[in-house]
Amino acid sequence: MVGKKRVARWVALRPTRESDEQANLCKWLLLQYPRLVFFSIPNDGKRSDSVKFHLHETGMLSGAPDLVILSQPPLFVEMKRKKGGVLSPEQKKVHKWIRACGFTVLVCRGFEDARLQIIKHISTYLNG
Repeated sequence: MVGKKRVARWVALRPTRESDEQANLCKWLLLQYPRLVFFSIPNDGKRSDSVKFHLHETGMLSGAPDLVILSQPPLFVEMKRKKGGVLSPEQKKVHKWIRACGFTVLVCRGFEDARLQIIKHISTYLNG
């Protein structure tokens, strides 16, 4: 019993990871909009120099948003932790390029913020 309380308390106090928030968002998108097509752009993570070189050589773009939702128009989603998540200089530059092309980039602080921003974005285009 004591062990369970400690584990539950530790989990409750652990800072939420950006990847956990993104996973929750993807699960929600699949349930809420089952016909919606979206995909992630896996730009983060520790990699060897040779793997980084290969990824950049084959088109990886540092600073690209985490998710692309193929709605009309396409929507780009950058996930950040609820607290403490900041955009890198590369992300700011790529987001500026995407917006200059006329697309929307949502910077979302956690699952709930992402959910609300996506609902607002989709309803804006559905209701004209």
